[in-house]
Amino acid sequence: MVEVTKLRPAVVLGGDILEGRYRIIEPLARGGMGTVFLAEHVLIGRRVALKVLHPELALQQEVVEHFMDEALAAGTLGHPNIVESTDMGFTAGGVPFIVFEYLEGSLLSEEINRVGRMSLRRTLNIARQIASALVAAHDAGIVHLDLKGDNVFVTDREGTPDHVKIVDFGISQFTGSPTQQLIMGTPESMAPEQVTDPGHVDCRADIYALGVLMYELLTARRPFVNEDVRVVLYRIQHEVPPPLGQPELSPEIEGFVEQLLEKDPARRPQTMREVEVRLEQLAMEQRSRGTLPDLARPVPVILAHAPTAIQEHGERGTAHRRPVFLALGALAILSGLALRFAEARSATSTAGATLTTLQSDAARLAASLVAQARSTQLRADAIASSPVLRAAIVTDAATIADLALTEALVATQPGETIEIFQLADDKLDSAVRLPNDAKPIRPTLTGEMRLEAIAGGLQTIAFAPVQHRSHERGVVAIATRVDLAGWRTQFAEDALAVRLTGLADSIELVTGSAPGLQLDVAVPIDPALRSPPLTIAATVRVVQGGRTFRRASQVAFGAGALLLLAFGVLKSRQ
Repeated sequence: MVEVTKLRPAVVLGGDILEGRYRIIEPLARGGMGTVFLAEHVLIGRRVALKVLHPELALQQEVVEHFMDEALAAGTLGHPNIVESTDMGFTAGGVPFIVFEYLEGSLLSEEINRVGRMSLRRTLNIARQIASALVAAHDAGIVHLDLKGDNVFVTDREGTPDHVKIVDFGISQFTGSPTQQLIMGTPESMAPEQVTDPGHVDCRADIYALGVLMYELLTARRPFVNEDVRVVLYRIQHEVPPPLGQPELSPEIEGFVEQLLEKDPARRPQTMREVEVRLEQLAMEQRSRGTLPDLARPVPVILAHAPTAIQEHGERGTAHRRPVFLALGALAILSGLALRFAEARSATSTAGATLTTLQSDAARLAASLVAQARSTQLRADAIASSPVLRAAIVTDAATIADLALTEALVATQPGETIEIFQLADDKLDSAVRLPNDAKPIRPTLTGEMRLEAIAGGLQTIAFAPVQHRSHERGVVAIATRVDLAGWRTQFAEDALAVRLTGLADSIELVTGSAPGLQLDVAVPIDPALRSPPLTIAATVRVVQGGRTFRRASQVAFGAGALLLLAFGVLKSRQ
């Protein structure tokens, strides 16, 4: 342990300019690893949030590396619900800093303190965005490990409230990296395994933490609290969370939160994508429960009055009945027209809501594809920078293949192909491909990430140059198959049939032949992932409420015609 001098001066002060680019304005917050300052880029005037590592921690190499990991995590994921890191550097004293986008809004913990427990609608909206962000992080091999209200920012984005940004990946863990044996995180949000076995946690710890956050959003309190941290940690391991105690919540909601808070990780959902899909299902169920009762309200109006009115006037003279028939006939015709208008509005409204849902799904699919591609790029960079490969790249292909197998230089993961190319005469020749029966990767001399269609699915491909004595002598290419199972389940909730078009082959995400409304939604792929324009072509359900309006309007028109016919008969008898 490095001994710290108590009189060590502050790293930065207001007015300081770091690396000639960022002028410090004022401190914003102080955390366990560093202080966050409001700063401004001196050339373009853009405001940023600048996080500087505490000076005493800057003397510890492991802490510095962990701090840099935070920049890597936030800078490579590219998800709309994860704060973006745009730059990094060092102060004059050699202390590292990270530059993040500046967010205006409030921490989720502050919003809970302000409004108390939140509505189910807001809770599901916020939780779904958090889950979507963590799907991208987990796909990139990153576990947050400190998900809580203080690390979730809520802001307005283009007029849309409750847009979520997850911040502070300061203690996050990278899959495959040496694990942290110390207990790290916020006690009230820790999963039981973070307490008992911190060296072997995985993404399910974040799933538990999301359960704690949903519990807090719905009740304005956490499941386990106490001034003594030891008591909190004991309760997390041994006690059942108190009931939510909100009578208006459905059993499905309570059961879902309870499942997220299971002590045994094996009893929780096993992936954050499962959580995201379930949150979307719950949100759709709540929306349907809130709107369906309104569809039947106009229907009974028509038939309730016509027979009654005729019966009331049945004993009167013909002269008195004629105006009644005329008025009721006109009323029935007008009711039919109103119901036809309601039918059109209902179909338009439903199509609009479905279009919005599909656009949201398409945006999350795009973010997930980019996140996977960047994760693949990191793996390619790591292999390409291996000293063993950099030394062997100028030898024969047999030597490279032998090294790849015997030195464990390349270890493929499920759904992955790794191919190493040698550069000779400006041409790339394949030296080794694993698995050797995999489809060859089309190489490129330029570093890029791209998206390709393969049999029945998609794959992301990343390339990294292999240097030898400062010259490029080869390329590492990695192709990773995209797991579309979760997306097929998601799109099946919204549409009867879904195809992803734009690539060499269309990809059937949901297969169906039932008639319905056709909608096309663009998939907003980040230009960093080379891909032709993609479109979600969906066939969506015809709204059932429209049939009710149509049948009621037909009855109204029929009743109106009969009443007007009766008016004509009575008038002719006169």
